[in-house]
Amino acid sequence: MSEKEPEVSLVRFPLKEGKLDRFFEWMKYLNRPENREEILEGIREERIFAESVFLSNENGIYYVYYYMNTGDFAPGNDLVFSGTRPIDVQHFKFFGECIDMENHIKLKALFSVDAMEQ
Repeated sequence: MSEKEPEVSLVRFPLKEGKLDRFFEWMKYLNRPENREEILEGIREERIFAESVFLSNENGIYYVYYYMNTGDFAPGNDLVFSGTRPIDVQHFKFFGECIDMENHIKLKALFSVDAMEQ
C-alpha cells in the first residue's frame, strides 16, 4: 500500500459575529503547556505534520485561517470524529459555536517544500 503524498492547504473560515473573545479564549487554551501533549498526540494520529491558526480582520470581518500539512488524513480523521479525546470534543464544540463552516475557502499549495524532508 503506497502512502499518500502530503497535502499542504490553507483554509479560510469566517468567524461568526460576536465570537472574537471566544476565539481568543480557545487559542489561549490550545497554547497552554499542559495541553501540548494531548494536541501532539492527536495530530500524530491524524497524520498532520504541521498545523497553524491565524486570525485576520478584513474590512471589519474576522477570518480564521488554518494552515495544514497532512499525510493520509482519512484514517486519523475517523479517530477525531469518534470524539474520544476530550480536546477533540471541545474543538468541535468551538467550531460549531464560532466558525462559519459553510462559507469557507480552501486553497491548496501549488508549491511547498519542507526542511524536514528526507
